[in-house]
Amino acid sequence: DSLIQLTNSSQTSSTFGSHPIVIQFGDEQTGAAARHQASISAVREAWSNSPASLVFKTAAATNSPTEKVRITSGGNVGIGSTNPLSKLHVKGGSISTPSNTSDFITNATARLVVNHPNEYGAYVGYLNSTNDAIGIQSARSNGAAGPLSLNPYGGFVGVGTTSPGRKFTISGPTGSYDSGI
Repeated sequence: DSLIQLTNSSQTSSTFGSHPIVIQFGDEQTGAAARHQASISAVREAWSNSPASLVFKTAAATNSPTEKVRITSGGNVGIGSTNPLSKLHVKGGSISTPSNTSDFITNATARLVVNHPNEYGAYVGYLNSTNDAIGIQSARSNGAAGPLSLNPYGGFVGVGTTSPGRKFTISGPTGSYDSGI
């Protein structure tokens, strides 16, 4: 069997967090002129039982890579988060209040788009600084709003309920409303 194994013999119980095992990527320069442009690191999360995260870094400027993605020992993936708390934890976008669809999709935290030049899709992001609302907008990359369908092939939709009784049910503190649709 072929195996490439990287170890760091300088790790101790007090330095494991600051001495990760790293694969660095750079340009053809050597010595002091070498440029660190990206890396993949195995970062131990704790000394006992050796759990480790896999950390991916890239650089927007020479020798300044920052963490972009982390996969924890528990399998959680963080994009923009160094401590992902769920299977996929995405942190980013802008917290400015958008004034239109184009501003909203430009600053969106998440984009779920189809493979089309206009990037038809659903965009998720910060909507309103008054009540810290999060929005979901169906749109094209050019800022044109589009229709958003929930369960287009059947099923019930509930807001404020886990068991909608009709195609569209809203439940709140004063009771329920079944649209009858």
